[in-house]
Amino acid sequence: MKAILLKKTGKPKILKISETDYPSPPQPHEVIIENKAAGLNFAEVLARRGLYPDAPKRPFILGLEGAGIVKEVGSDVQSFKPGDRVVYLSGTGSYAEFVKVSERGVFPAISGFSFEQNAAIPVSFLTAYLALVDSARVRKGEALFVSAAAGGLGLAIISLAKTFGLKVAGASSKSNKLQFLKENMQVDLAINYLEENITSKLRRWTNKQGIDVAIDSVGGKTFRQSYHSLAASGRIVTVGMASVTKIRYWNPLTWIEVLLSIPMINGIKLLDKSRGVIGFNLNRIMRQRNDKAQNAWQSLSRMFEKKEIEPVIDSVFELEEVRKAHERMESRESIGKIVLRIAE
Repeated sequence: MKAILLKKTGKPKILKISETDYPSPPQPHEVIIENKAAGLNFAEVLARRGLYPDAPKRPFILGLEGAGIVKEVGSDVQSFKPGDRVVYLSGTGSYAEFVKVSERGVFPAISGFSFEQNAAIPVSFLTAYLALVDSARVRKGEALFVSAAAGGLGLAIISLAKTFGLKVAGASSKSNKLQFLKENMQVDLAINYLEENITSKLRRWTNKQGIDVAIDSVGGKTFRQSYHSLAASGRIVTVGMASVTKIRYWNPLTWIEVLLSIPMINGIKLLDKSRGVIGFNLNRIMRQRNDKAQNAWQSLSRMFEKKEIEPVIDSVFELEEVRKAHERMESRESIGKIVLRIAE
C-alpha cells in the first residue's frame, strides 16, 4: 500500500510516498480502515523534525487522525462492521491507504459530512470539547481567551464556546486572520499578540475583572500573559506548547531559549491568586479515560448533526502533495484545518 513513511527527520522535502505492507490481521479489539482522508496536526510537523516526544521509533507512518471505511474487524469488535463510515484517532499511521486502529480510537462518522470534513474533526474537536467541558468546566456567560485562535484547534474551541454561550477573545498575528475571527467566528475581541499586550487587552475587555478561562496551545510569553489575565477562580488549560517550534533543528542556543520560556508554576501564588492551571493531553485521555472521549464524541455528533458547529477547512491536498501540505502548515498562513485526501 502507499504511505508516507518517515525514515529520517528534516524539512518537508524529505516526505515522499513509499510502498509498504498492508496491515497485519487485526487483533481481537482492532479495526482495519480503508483510509479516505487524514487531518494534519502540528504534532506531525514536530515528528518530522524529530521533536515530538510521543513519536515511535523510525521508520513509521505519519498521521494522528483520519476518516474512512471499515475494512476488517477483530473477533471481539462489537461496535463496528465492514462497510461502516468512521473517523479515528490512530497515534500514527493515517498518511496511508490503510490503517489499523484500536477499537477505542474509532468513532462513527458524522452523517452528511464528506470524508475530508470528518477527517478534520477528531483531534481538534475532541480536544476542544474536553478542554472546555471536562477540564475548565465552563459555564454560560463566562469570558474565555483562546491563543492561536485561527488554527484548527482554536476555531474548534471558539465554535464550541459560542454554542455554550461564552464571551470569547481570540489572538492571532495576522490581520486577515483577525478579520476572519471577527467576521466569520463572531469573537467578541480579536487581539494581535505581536502588537498588543494580551493581559492589558483582556483586563480592559473585562473591566479589570479578568477572564474566567484561557485555553492555551502556545506556551511561553502567551501562557504567562494569559495566566496573569485570570480572575479569581479563573483557570487556564494548557493543551500544547507551540513555542517549541523555535527549535527547527539542532541548535543548543535555541534549545536554551525555549526551555527558559516554558512556564514554571508557583504553588503559593496559585493559592494566593485563587487560580487553577490544568494540563490536557488527548493521547492520555484516550488511553486511560476512554469513556470521556466516547461521551464527548456523542455530544459532538449531536451538535454537528444539528448544524450548531462545523469544521473549518483551510485546504485539501492529495497524498502526493504532502510536502506542500506541511509547507502550508509551517507557513502560518492557514486558517482552519489542512486535510490530506488519500482516496476518492
